[in-house]
Amino acid sequence: MRILIAYRYFHPDTPPYATMLREMSRWLVEAGHDVTIVTAQPSYKPEAGIPRQPWSETRGGVSIRRLPLLAEGGRGLRRRVNSFAFVLMAAVALAFARRPDLIWTASMPPVLQGALLRWIAALRGAKFLYHVQDIYPEIAVASGMMPDGRFSRWLKWLDARTVNAADAIVVPGDDMVASLKARGAATGPVSVINNFAIGAEEPPIDERRTGSGAAVRFIFAGNLGRFQNLEKLVEAFGRIDPALAQLDLVGEGQVKPELEKIVRSGNIGNVVFHGLRTPREAFLQICRSDVAVISLDHVIAHYAFPSKTLTYLAAGRPILALVADDCSLARMIDDAGAGAVLDANASVADVARQIEATARTDLDEMKKSARGLSETFSLERTRAKWLSLMSALQTEDAA
Repeated sequence: MRILIAYRYFHPDTPPYATMLREMSRWLVEAGHDVTIVTAQPSYKPEAGIPRQPWSETRGGVSIRRLPLLAEGGRGLRRRVNSFAFVLMAAVALAFARRPDLIWTASMPPVLQGALLRWIAALRGAKFLYHVQDIYPEIAVASGMMPDGRFSRWLKWLDARTVNAADAIVVPGDDMVASLKARGAATGPVSVINNFAIGAEEPPIDERRTGSGAAVRFIFAGNLGRFQNLEKLVEAFGRIDPALAQLDLVGEGQVKPELEKIVRSGNIGNVVFHGLRTPREAFLQICRSDVAVISLDHVIAHYAFPSKTLTYLAAGRPILALVADDCSLARMIDDAGAGAVLDANASVADVARQIEATARTDLDEMKKSARGLSETFSLERTRAKWLSLMSALQTEDAA
């Protein structure tokens, strides 16, 4: 098949989906598909200092075309303008490109990208694949970024139309299927294909210091954003004896200044910021930790599945999950014995007590369970699911 994938960020840019697209597009080329990526210059985290890439190139058999956008210095107005501009330019590029068999995009930026590119696919007589990584506008409403009013209801209606008109819908978690169906979308078949561990191409290095007497090292690696409920986590560590447990925060994000302020004002000595790391560097730091942390706003866990889960499991780290205790992620960790789960609505005191309990637990059995669970989400299984879906779409197209 001739496949056009439109997404603003692509390797060497830093968001997880940019790296995932590099791998998935390589799988498609190896399977005999003709793949073109329509993207833009790296800009997700300006502080990463990624140099300008060629406007047009071919890497590993994948054709890459980058569209020009305004220079960015952060997450302000220019980023929002660029998000809108990329969608429009990508739509034009796809409308006049050599006729594709399949147009593929993800759910970010929210709603508009999927809706417009679904319309372009219909115009070109191509199939449309919608990779729903996060469900909007539900996430924006749940987090308080958008009021629950006429506009959000219109966006929900528009995205439901996109989902229902798609030839293939892919989500990374079971809860997301239920959430889509609850709003009258996903009336057709939905493929649940989990994301895969990023940076874990080589076996993990186990450097856990069992019996060393050192503080148990907890790690949160990823976006320090509004959905992660990290303020509560940091405040909880402020109540923990530094000799017992330490929290490493690896990454950048909107709430980092607020977290740093909490640490300074509370004189919290067991929370350490490490800044941005490459996927491989982050994976190795996870391997040098004892417990990995997933923290999500209570409602968000039903509308997204954090990719870091799979990286944590690939590193063989037990997981402390501060999420909705009725979500599939919580059940998965609990059923496998791969960590501890506490409801995200728990108080700071309860979170502190859970951290202490986890730090005093013999983590070796949890670590074995985490490694066993990681096999469920192996790169090979994920690759097989994607290629099977592509084969099914190709067969339908031929028919």
